[in-house]
Amino acid sequence: MTTVPSGGSFARVAAPFVRSLGLEHYAYMAIRLPEGATCTPEDTLRTSYPSAWASRYVDRAYRLYDPVVAIGSRSRLPFHWGHGGFLRPFTKAQQLIFHEAKEFHITEGYCVPIAGPRGDFGLFAIAAPHRREIDDAVAVAAGDIQLFAVQLCDEIMCGITVTPQSRSELSNRERECLLWTSEGLKTEHIAVRLKLSESAVNYHLGNASRKLGAYNKHHAAIIALREGLL
Repeated sequence: MTTVPSGGSFARVAAPFVRSLGLEHYAYMAIRLPEGATCTPEDTLRTSYPSAWASRYVDRAYRLYDPVVAIGSRSRLPFHWGHGGFLRPFTKAQQLIFHEAKEFHITEGYCVPIAGPRGDFGLFAIAAPHRREIDDAVAVAAGDIQLFAVQLCDEIMCGITVTPQSRSELSNRERECLLWTSEGLKTEHIAVRLKLSESAVNYHLGNASRKLGAYNKHHAAIIALREGLL
């Protein structure tokens, strides 16, 4: 069983921990920051990837196209990634990121999604040239990898400065659309009830979501209810 370090800086011990798994490469990045964060997701990148690849990834905004981010953003369970079948559902542009990464011997990996207490969400990944190396590490230390990922994420997120966000007042239409959303009505049913087009309902819900700093209309409805706006 691999020993997970306790105390101290997890960012500082990430490389030794990953080496204890028989691997070299790891990466962490927040793909969703707490509301009011004063940094960008790229500022949270912690990695042992070659600097040339890390710089290319940031400079070309590969986070927006990365298949691992695409899967990780909607997954709550760890998953394997790599060439072959994993890439088939993705566009050629997305697959190109993996082909470029292969130049740096980043071919196969294992990703742990981490949801934080402030609405943040991050991904911790270990990587290797061959799937066998990843499988061996996960078979021995899957629990330790997940625990380490959570602790690393927690440390990085604690260092992020968050400023209060000013919110524009919701319009009457935005309140109505949010209210019926909170009641479980779909967009098409809200449109009928308010005698609006579906696109108009989506427009109002989109505006409300932006004003409230929500991830989607359902999250916006929850915030509005919690803050007594409906």
